[in-house]
Amino acid sequence: MAWGRDNGSGAFDDSSPGGDCCGGQVDDRFAGLYTLQFTANGGTDWTTVGTLDYGANDDVVPGGDFTGYFRHEYGVSTDSGGPIVANGIRLLVPGIGLGGGTDIDEIEVYGSVIPEPSSAVLLGLGVLGFLLRRRR
Repeated sequence: MAWGRDNGSGAFDDSSPGGDCCGGQVDDRFAGLYTLQFTANGGTDWTTVGTLDYGANDDVVPGGDFTGYFRHEYGVSTDSGGPIVANGIRLLVPGIGLGGGTDIDEIEVYGSVIPEPSSAVLLGLGVLGFLLRRRR
């Protein structure tokens, strides 16, 4: 999964504001503790996967150390490295509300869909079983 605050079209150092409504690189309202959770039962129980502390900008040059407002991608898995089976995720963000808080421009979630047997497949298996049984 990934998220970030930096979707402005301007220059990194704000020397050019870009052409979007952001007026340049968006580099505020990102700091704090983020908590990633998932549910496998439709939201009744939530399990915390981990927390990420976006404390400060350690970097003022793209590609260097951690820059809090840039898009960051995280790989998430079980303790044994397998996929997490879930039907919902949530990201608890720090400092919510108008006049402050957190602002995320985009959130991305990647994963593999675990297919459920469709009615047509189950019907086909039933017919196949019936036909095999009649042959005996």
